[in-house]
Amino acid sequence: MQTEAHSIGVLLVDDHQTMLWGLSRLIDGEQPRMKVVATARCCDEAVAQTHSLAPDVIVLDLDLDGNCALGIMPQLLSNEVSRVVVLTGEREQRTLDLAVLHGARGVMRKDASAEQVLDAIERVYNGELCVDAQ
Repeated sequence: MQTEAHSIGVLLVDDHQTMLWGLSRLIDGEQPRMKVVATARCCDEAVAQTHSLAPDVIVLDLDLDGNCALGIMPQLLSNEVSRVVVLTGEREQRTLDLAVLHGARGVMRKDASAEQVLDAIERVYNGELCVDAQ
């Protein structure tokens, strides 16, 4: 469980600069409860940031510049600290199911509200499964 001394460290992974900027402002507005520890715009950056920082929660877009991020999920989850929340525009149910099978603890669509995104980060950090009902 979260203590007063520890804020939830979040790594944001998305290939769209505007999405990263908006999510950063949203999450950093929740300090000290949670804060952005880094951002990444491609699979390689995401893996490197995860290995060096071991963030509590990784908010991951599945489509990173045309590459599917499902393949890097084992590396993102290899440190026994980080948990993944997928935040994606993907509509294909099979892909969303695969994200969960690959270890994602949360799956949300990019049209989720700010409150839903913040709630998912906190719930996943606390060990819950948080999957969009749709």
